[in-house]
Amino acid sequence: MSAYDPSLPFREHYDVLYLTSDLLLDTQIMSGAGGLGVVAGSMASELEFNHERHQTTALFVGMYCSHGYQTQRMHSDVMIPEYELDRHPEAVRDTGKRITLVLAGRPCVVALRTPANVPMRNTGVLLLDTDLPENSEDLRMITRVLYGERHATAYFDLHHQPWRDVDWMRVLQSAVLGIGAYYALMELGVSVRLVHLNDSHPVFYPMHRLGLFLRQGMTYGKALEEVHTDTRSTNHTVLDSGNKRYPISHISAVCGHYAGFDEATLRRVSEDGHVFRMTTSALTLVGPGHANAVSRDHARIASENFGYAFHPITNGVYVPHYQDKRFADLAEPDDIPLVKRDIKLELYGTLRTRAKEAGFDVRNVHAEDWAQAVLLAWARRGQSYKRMGLMWHHNEFELVKKLLDWRHVAVAWGGLVHPDDTEMFREWNKYFRRVRDLPNVMPVFNYRLDLIRGPLKAGADVWLNTPWYGYEACGTSWMSAMLNCALVVSIPDGGVLEAEHVVRFGSTEAGDWHAQYEHDAEMLWKTLVPYIYRLRENNRTTLRLLLEAKEEAERMFSATRMVDEYRSFLWK
Repeated sequence: MSAYDPSLPFREHYDVLYLTSDLLLDTQIMSGAGGLGVVAGSMASELEFNHERHQTTALFVGMYCSHGYQTQRMHSDVMIPEYELDRHPEAVRDTGKRITLVLAGRPCVVALRTPANVPMRNTGVLLLDTDLPENSEDLRMITRVLYGERHATAYFDLHHQPWRDVDWMRVLQSAVLGIGAYYALMELGVSVRLVHLNDSHPVFYPMHRLGLFLRQGMTYGKALEEVHTDTRSTNHTVLDSGNKRYPISHISAVCGHYAGFDEATLRRVSEDGHVFRMTTSALTLVGPGHANAVSRDHARIASENFGYAFHPITNGVYVPHYQDKRFADLAEPDDIPLVKRDIKLELYGTLRTRAKEAGFDVRNVHAEDWAQAVLLAWARRGQSYKRMGLMWHHNEFELVKKLLDWRHVAVAWGGLVHPDDTEMFREWNKYFRRVRDLPNVMPVFNYRLDLIRGPLKAGADVWLNTPWYGYEACGTSWMSAMLNCALVVSIPDGGVLEAEHVVRFGSTEAGDWHAQYEHDAEMLWKTLVPYIYRLRENNRTTLRLLLEAKEEAERMFSATRMVDEYRSFLWK
């Protein structure tokens, strides 16, 4: 281990090392995409700015992704998501420290960076970066784009054979995050008491520690006990997309230089001796009682799926970042409509500007119509299970058009689509073509952290949450919507089941996909229309519901409550 350097923005010792692939902390750094990053960033902020309460120091380690994919452009009437070089390189500070990893038998230099504009004393943030001139183009691609597998994979050469399999890049990113974090701490001279894996992406960190204990002569059982002692984990999803499986030979080919990554050890930890499943392997390495799920419902489903008793710790968001200040001290329900009207006008200007930047001319939306209508919002990171088209389903489409023609409602719709996700790319454009010329509909382009924290949730009168039943682990967008006095209308799934002041609709059990879609689309509008007119009339009972929802979110869905529970259950 190198000597500790007090001139760098890190402590010599931390209570918790928090490893996360996705980290939304600074609006100018594009190293995050969705709820995983919102939770990690909220936790970092809470531990730093509420240190007097929590008395816990933590070092957050992620990757610096210089090319985000939050940019969208219109090309011949088709929206195409694009990778874009970081517009604010000054937002990241180079510590001057470097480590060299050996990946697939080749040296890969990793720079250790940290946010320049996030003041941290008790919480450190370290970002690992391979996009350096010292590395060949294929190695530079590892951290360049978050989850950017197809974008990067054609470049990579393994033993002189191009890597065409999308999974290779995920293995490389996990190697940099997990093994890289281990050697980054040694380079910085920093020690930690506990290691926390934010989902399974960083599982190679405890895997390497297991290998090092074995090299010291420990038996497998004793080495595993040592890893269990100070390793913790959070599971965020039961979806296959978040629970990757890799042939053991693939992982050994990438990481075989390091202890723990010989095929014999990988087989002992793996699911069946041939395939390394990231989630179940992480659970093997953390041991019983050391992992949580992100809501009560998710804990039930994940426990059934993985055969592991997960403890529920429901997600939360850092309130000062995700609540508009105008709602923070709002105490009277009658004040909500005036505040909303002002923010809707701000949002109108923001969304028009973003649409223009994307190459789309908004023609059928006028400021006064937009501000006076009941604003319905559906905007988030696009994944198929979130059902971005449910509100535009053909059976209810004539009703929706009438509400828009009458200017009774306005709609903000859209969000983030990964450039590699061709299914969601087609889905986005399919519905965009259907609604682009409707009055009072504003597409949401370039869905970045500044918009997530900014006027989108604060301006919305209604926030729509429409996942397939049984697929949402928790969600965070509805929490920040509640903080901003928006009425959450949601499928009864994930963390929403724990909220009292929300409106639920639709399926309560899984069934035939087509029938469930038809049923949920019908129930959405049957449920929604009465609330639209109550909001138009400033119905006091409904406004009181919005204020109580805000107060509930401040108590129950805040990062303060979330960190309290992590400290009590996992970090004690």
